[in-house]
Amino acid sequence: MKAILLSGGQGTRLRPVTTELPKPMIPLFGRPLLEHLLLLLRRSGVTEAAVTLHCMPEAIRAWFGDGSDWGMRLTYLTEDTPLGTAGSVKACQSFLEGEEDFLVLPADCVCDFDLAAAIAAHREAGAIATLLLHKAANPLEYGLVHTDEGGRVLRFVEKPGWSQVFTNRINTGIYLFRRDILDHIPAGEASDFSLDLFPRLLEEDIPLQTQTPYGYWRDVGTPEALLAAVRDALDGKVKLDMGLPQRKGGVWSEEPLPERVEVLPPCWIGPGVSLGQGAMIGPHTLLEQGSSVGKRAAVQGSLVLGAAVGDGAAATGAILCRGSSLGKGAVMADHTVLGEDAVAEENAILHPGCGPACGWPPGPG
Repeated sequence: MKAILLSGGQGTRLRPVTTELPKPMIPLFGRPLLEHLLLLLRRSGVTEAAVTLHCMPEAIRAWFGDGSDWGMRLTYLTEDTPLGTAGSVKACQSFLEGEEDFLVLPADCVCDFDLAAAIAAHREAGAIATLLLHKAANPLEYGLVHTDEGGRVLRFVEKPGWSQVFTNRINTGIYLFRRDILDHIPAGEASDFSLDLFPRLLEEDIPLQTQTPYGYWRDVGTPEALLAAVRDALDGKVKLDMGLPQRKGGVWSEEPLPERVEVLPPCWIGPGVSLGQGAMIGPHTLLEQGSSVGKRAAVQGSLVLGAAVGDGAAATGAILCRGSSLGKGAVMADHTVLGEDAVAEENAILHPGCGPACGWPPGPG
């Protein structure tokens, strides 16, 4: 079976994290987000995939090349104009030549579903489409899928209010299709699965099946969701390749932990990370390659993507993008982001909403 990875989104809800970096290339435990999905596909027996591109495509091509380093064969399709989820898949029609069934995944999720089992069940059912669902604690930000007892789709509700919440099963955007689904998608036009194609198929009484696989799934389209995925991975709620030795319970580090640095598990400390004397790291902190934390600084519940935290500075529930710098004695509060190469001066205090470079939702500045 072949797969299509939808990687063309601009990641606007994740800015400033995605201002200079396409969303599939966000580092997560030393690997780009897309790399974790490629490893999931390979574990599931899928070794050939097409990657649809639109925003900063060369960053993805340059990193993954032909995919051979990951045991994959990759093909790329660059869209000059966004075609939507269904339109992007239609544009991959030649790639799917000769395939009876294929898999579609969004490249902006963290997931450890047993895709091999899902593929087998899809083939046994013989449906034109199988939607993989997930039980969400807070379904308001997602599309709900109402099914009958046999898993057949009855209706969809996109981003409902609480009065419309009739189920907690949400659409993950992971689909298994028979090839003839392509006959229902117009060529060269923007088209979306959940907004356009699936409702039309229901109107035509074409059955759509669902599965609710065991495992983890989270859309990481916002800074809050990205940090939640980091917490869940560190807590072992999702199976990801951490890529580093575990130095003690809940602490993964490239190098032995330095003396006179307090590390509260769970934490992940990447290669080339510098930790100053008296620093306190964690819990639920991820320090990507090249990050530095100064003397007596504290970083808790945060994601540091190759940034510098100055002496005596503090970051709690924050994201520091590549090349950014938190000055000596400065403070980043919960729900703040320091954009790429941005500088927070000495003793600055950053609050949510103070501006597009440092908070979500962004302020007016």
